Amino acid sequence: MQKTTNEIYLRISSKCPIPQNLELGADVAFIVRGGVVKKEETDNQNGTLDVTYTVKPVTAEEYEAK
Repeated sequence: MQKTTNEIYLRISSKCPIPQNLELGADVAFIVRGGVVKKEETDNQNGTLDVTYTVKPVTAEEYEAK
């Protein structure tokens, strides 16, 4: 039986430099450039899968702060 994808997640591993300090509690959006190093499928035991991609970042830049 083919399982359908329930959720797709992104996990960012490791660390990379950013151009400025961040304020704790602030919502920020980043553009992250890096390589996809792992794909993990988790069986939800209900006919669906959750898929998690792990990215090892090389660079990150702030896209916007709110």
